[in-house]
Amino acid sequence: MPGKITKKDIEILSFIAEYKFLSVKQLSALTQRTTPVVRRRLRHLEDEKLIIMKERPFGERRGRPEDIIIFNPKGHGATSELENPV
Repeated sequence: MPGKITKKDIEILSFIAEYKFLSVKQLSALTQRTTPVVRRRLRHLEDEKLIIMKERPFGERRGRPEDIIIFNPKGHGATSELENPV
């Protein structure tokens, strides 16, 4: 059963559409939500096949590797469909 896409999810998707790719930390700042909340919504959007989360290939920081979020080619038109349902 597919999950529900919320207004907050649409906001996140619109930021990804505008900037093409973002880190979790950047999305957290843009949406003014904590990183755990943003990660939870991103996992949901990834399960829905709307985005792709890839580990950042550069940097040598300790701790959790930073993810880069991009649109899944299959879900790229989803923001306009979700904002303007038929």
